[in-house]
Amino acid sequence: MRDRARPPDRRRTASIRPIAAPAGPAPGAPVSNRDTRHAREVTDSLAEVKVQESESIESALRRFKRKVQQEDIIKDIKKHSFYLKPGDKRRAKQALARKRTRKKQRRETE
Repeated sequence: MRDRARPPDRRRTASIRPIAAPAGPAPGAPVSNRDTRHAREVTDSLAEVKVQESESIESALRRFKRKVQQEDIIKDIKKHSFYLKPGDKRRAKQALARKRTRKKQRRETE
């Protein structure tokens, strides 16, 4: 197969190509939601605590931990730390629903 010569129009030759435009939008151009979706997801999940004057680092750290816990950041990270196949995800969802109904029934009988 390699012995066969290529036709002249398919010959590999060096060519000068124009420089491609930058990948991002032009400066000052409106940015679509699609472009900023990933960045927004990351910045939304960041907990931020500003240390106030005459506040100890320990109390600021406690406030930070509380904020992280309230925003379920750790739970979200654990949930996305590994891939769940759609069937496994469905089964886990059904198991949680069964657990909720059992808990609700227990409360009603008490």
